[in-house]
Amino acid sequence: MKHLLAMVCCALVPAAAQDAPEVRIRSAAWYPPNLTISADANLVELSATVRDRQEHPIGGLKAGDFELFDNKQPQEISFFEELRAGATPAAGATKPGEDSPPTTPSPRTIALFFDDAHADTLGLRKSAEAAEKLISNDLHVGDRVGIFTDSGTVSVEFSSDRDGLLAALARLYPRPLSGTHAESTCPTLNAWQAYAIIKHVDPRVEVEALADAAACNCPKPITMKCRSAQRIPVQNAAGMVWSLSEYKSTTSLDAMGIVMRHLAAEPGKRMLILMTPGFPAEKGMESQTSALMNQALRANIRIGTMKLWRGVPFDIARQEFLGQAAKATGGQFVDGYADPTASLRELVTEPKVSYLLGFSPGDPDGQTHTLKTRIRGNHGYNVEARTAYFAAKPAGETAQQRIDRVAAASDEMKDFPATLAAAAGSANDSREHRSGC
Repeated sequence: MKHLLAMVCCALVPAAAQDAPEVRIRSAAWYPPNLTISADANLVELSATVRDRQEHPIGGLKAGDFELFDNKQPQEISFFEELRAGATPAAGATKPGEDSPPTTPSPRTIALFFDDAHADTLGLRKSAEAAEKLISNDLHVGDRVGIFTDSGTVSVEFSSDRDGLLAALARLYPRPLSGTHAESTCPTLNAWQAYAIIKHVDPRVEVEALADAAACNCPKPITMKCRSAQRIPVQNAAGMVWSLSEYKSTTSLDAMGIVMRHLAAEPGKRMLILMTPGFPAEKGMESQTSALMNQALRANIRIGTMKLWRGVPFDIARQEFLGQAAKATGGQFVDGYADPTASLRELVTEPKVSYLLGFSPGDPDGQTHTLKTRIRGNHGYNVEARTAYFAAKPAGETAQQRIDRVAAASDEMKDFPATLAAAAGSANDSREHRSGC
């Protein structure tokens, strides 16, 4: 037994001689998990102008006086505002015997957009002459004008410097997009002919194109077999020309969006005046065109369009978006060919009274929705308002794009329908504290 105890004691001595286990204690401030706040808003906005049978604008209406339908389904109006052409008293201008002081119009910020990618020399000259008279004779105190072009080669920031603005107008001339051509070689097709063939709107155009192709490609005498074989080359040529036309259209829409974002940050009454021969904005562009109209409405930008072409069958395709953009934002769509000076003056004159309406639609479905706005009981009133919108799915806009869009709109909007969610994030196990929203 003594021998066994001695062995145990000898075995315990080395163990006791080892250092005790080290306990390390680190102190740091404890932060609760981050609170992530997210907000999502879904609002369709439209500007409406109400006129009686004599074309006089009607004011004093309330939200309950309007009926709004989305794809024929009635919608509750969640946002409503009456807008009147602003006029502020001129300080110190009251004269004895006057009932009220004279007024001066509210300052305007006007973006003149010249579509030099589509316009010809005559159209640009007419629109430039109208702009010269506007800048020289019709600007009010505090008005600022910017000059922009589709090609981006002529650009003047918003300014009241008349000499600088007039000098920029003198530099306008057609600048079609590099690498694009409006016509094919054989058969020779322009944008309208390609549109007619692709959309099957005029069979005579395709017949003429087949004859042109046969004259180029078939040996003499031309047989019916060779003539019929030209259908594929004609379709290919039409597809090529129309694809280039669509490319030019999307590029023009992109340029308009850039100018619109620039204009949205400016003070005063905001106006975007489009001077263009028009361009088609067909299916496949609904998301882009609807986003532009939404952008204009949220930034309180009124769009006016002065068309610079004579009537041809292509007019319907050319003017659809341009007319919709003007109607949606309370602007006008006018023919500037006969009297461009009077037309431009009309475009920059605000309607005496208009209305801004908004409603919360259902979940976005990626489809085009029809809109109808009317007055309860009619009363013989005519309502001019947006007639459609594109319900883009959320995947179409990134978080950064949404931040940029909201940041560009400097106006405050009240009673904005939104959903708010708060969720706890993961615990922070370091000394660095990060917050997010």
